[in-house]
Amino acid sequence: MKQTKDHALVPDFSWEKFSALCFSDKSRFLSKIKWRLLLLLNLALPHFAPAQIVGWGDVGVSIPSGFNNLVGVAAGHTHGLVLQADGTVQGWGQGLFGGFYLPPGLNDIVALSAGHENSIVLRSDGTVVAWGFILPSGQIDTPADLNNAVGIAAGANHFLAVRTNGMVVGWGYNLMGQIDVPLSLDNVVAVAAGSEHSLALRADGTVVAWGANTFNQCRVPEDLTNAVAIVARGNHSLALRADGTVVGWGANDQGQNNVPEGLSDVVAISAGYYHNLALRKDGSVVAWGGNTFGQTNVPALPGPASAIAAGLRHCLAITGDSPAFLNPRMASRTVNAGGRVYFAANASGTPPLFYQWMFNGAPINRATNAWLELTNVRPEQEGLYSVMVSNHLGVAVSLPAALRVRSLQIISYSEPQTTWSGGNVTFTVNAVGSDSIRYQWRFNGVDIPGETNNTLVLSGVRWEQQGWYSARVSDGVTTLETGNIRLAIHQVTAWGTSEWGLTLVPSYLTNAVAVSAGASHCLALRADGTVVGWGNPGEARIHGPMELRDIVAIAAGIDSNVALRRDGTVWAGYANWYGEINVPPGLSNVVAIAFRTYHVLALRADGTVVAWGNNAFEQCNTPVDLTNAMAIAVGANHSMALRSDGTVVVWGYQKDGDLKVPEGLSNVVAIAAGAYHNMALKMDGTVVAWGNNSYGQCNVPDGLRNVETIGAGWYHSLAVKSDGTVVAWGDNRYGQTNTLSGLRSVIAVSGGEKYSVALDGSAVPLAFSRTGMGLSGKSFSFDVVVRPGLRYELQYTTRLGADANWITLTNGIFRNAIQPFEDPHAGEGEQRFYRVVVSSPIDTSD
Repeated sequence: MKQTKDHALVPDFSWEKFSALCFSDKSRFLSKIKWRLLLLLNLALPHFAPAQIVGWGDVGVSIPSGFNNLVGVAAGHTHGLVLQADGTVQGWGQGLFGGFYLPPGLNDIVALSAGHENSIVLRSDGTVVAWGFILPSGQIDTPADLNNAVGIAAGANHFLAVRTNGMVVGWGYNLMGQIDVPLSLDNVVAVAAGSEHSLALRADGTVVAWGANTFNQCRVPEDLTNAVAIVARGNHSLALRADGTVVGWGANDQGQNNVPEGLSDVVAISAGYYHNLALRKDGSVVAWGGNTFGQTNVPALPGPASAIAAGLRHCLAITGDSPAFLNPRMASRTVNAGGRVYFAANASGTPPLFYQWMFNGAPINRATNAWLELTNVRPEQEGLYSVMVSNHLGVAVSLPAALRVRSLQIISYSEPQTTWSGGNVTFTVNAVGSDSIRYQWRFNGVDIPGETNNTLVLSGVRWEQQGWYSARVSDGVTTLETGNIRLAIHQVTAWGTSEWGLTLVPSYLTNAVAVSAGASHCLALRADGTVVGWGNPGEARIHGPMELRDIVAIAAGIDSNVALRRDGTVWAGYANWYGEINVPPGLSNVVAIAFRTYHVLALRADGTVVAWGNNAFEQCNTPVDLTNAMAIAVGANHSMALRSDGTVVVWGYQKDGDLKVPEGLSNVVAIAAGAYHNMALKMDGTVVAWGNNSYGQCNVPDGLRNVETIGAGWYHSLAVKSDGTVVAWGDNRYGQTNTLSGLRSVIAVSGGEKYSVALDGSAVPLAFSRTGMGLSGKSFSFDVVVRPGLRYELQYTTRLGADANWITLTNGIFRNAIQPFEDPHAGEGEQRFYRVVVSSPIDTSD
């Protein structure tokens, strides 16, 4: 560590005695202070030679002489600037831009900063002037509305300014985001600029950094909470703490962050490209870091230093008689009640400097340091703060800066949220006004034990967690509560492309029992037989047509939709490119439908299949011997059916035999068709896929077992396991096989062209529909909400009890979400009691 020799002060001078003299008549303080200060200080303190600039290291061009009343200095890459007490600026150096060509009319200047080959100054009225050269074009476009600045900084090729209201503005080169001021940044009191990074000092003593971070120059130390000054240059940063110590971070290739051990009583700092300077309270200078050009060899100064500046590889200092001077403009500050705030006097002048802080124009007792620290701030401390700085050569008084004290208030909290069963949700509340805020989250008006942070995280959400959430916020005096925040759990979830809002399932969709994914729109069937659609508005024009009632099955295509009514008739609507909505006259007794692009299949109760629409590939030419079908599916240009004996038949488009049924395929219980591939679920819970495999949609994952239901997208495949989880494979260009984290309890899936959709069955218990219940003559009928793929038996008995004899009326696996059950002899003889027995036809044992 190298430093100048100490300069002795008058040993028996007492600031306490001086302060008592100055403030003996507080009501006339400002009118009497100046002559008392000057008289006492001139008698008590030594005088030095007139102020001069001393330089060391590679200073380049000789430093001019003849400056008057120097009060400030700045060092650029190869140029220097000085500020004189009359508010004028002088410059010198090498290069074409930084120092030689000072703009005309530079007066009333109160602060200056020098960058690479550029400079910036601040006038007393809050306007700024910048000049020199910056990348990429060399043009400097200072914001036209910048007229209320209180602090400035020049980087290598960018500038920063802090406004009176504590907001920061940046301009210039932005290759590394160095002028992209964080949107949440406020309450700033000072700024600093490195080569490609920026710093901001907040009123609470914390530092925010942004821009280039290659050398961790933006990685502010976590324990830095009491900073009162900041500087940056090159790829490193420095901060001066309120206790007079210094901390550095960022590039350290030449030891520029190795702060000398024991360095204290620092009142000012300056950063060079590879070295640093610190000015101590007694006027001595300390230097460290790179010393290739002797820039850390501090010479014996002719007197105490009053200001310092570090350049590329040189240093500057003002020594000699320099009057007390400060930038009179300070930023307004905001602090939470109970918090901490700092005010710093950006002062210079021959030491010793004496400070007196004032509140609403009156001196604050014992507030006589270079910075004012207010802790545990109370509302009554809100007001105007200023500082008076003096030495034996002059007195300077700042303009007042406003301090606003915030009382407890909730400034924001989470919007209503939706998720899926098993998903994750985070609620957040943001409150200000105290540094000792306590939180308590509540669910449906009851405190949630242990949830006392400002964030509530719900992982693996369960249906019983659906409801209203709120947070109580307290500072020990005041208690506030957020409004109710609704958490809704969707039965239907979608993932993949965000086009057309396909993954934004309508919040009003409840009681869903089936889903169908079209190319770019989606349909959901409710338990009451109504249909909800979302996605491409040109396709999903199905928001409540009057005829869509009593629906038990749905199918979405490209530009059209098909629905099956409870009475066994079919509805089809909208685009009719190939006759796909021309339902054959008299079609009835339909129990299932299938639709994907431009042709439709309908399965009748007698096991026959009816087809219509596009028949370019004979996909509507149903095999004449197909009379025992129990399930159907359609692809882009082909059709398939599952026979009651567990075998599969395919017809229509057969490019190169890709869709030919694998030899020996049997024991099939469910089928699904993609655009050009097919899937079959076997009774043992395994899956077989065949056809076009351009995206791996036929590559069934190894070890996939215990599957209960399947679905196919255009070029991807889906399977639901017995534990309710979803497995997906194939085309993932749009994320359609990236199943949602935590998704469980799924009972049905469907795939569109670029997305997938799933139905959560935990909210779809076995349920009877009142809308489908009725007695007609001797026949009694009712609807049951069923899970596709399970076996249902309708049974009746004439008496209840342990010895009841249950007789099966209907036994089958039903593919529709709402299944009508009927007892044609209910009105004959004795009364009858009914039950539905549910079982799985699939062997899910290991």
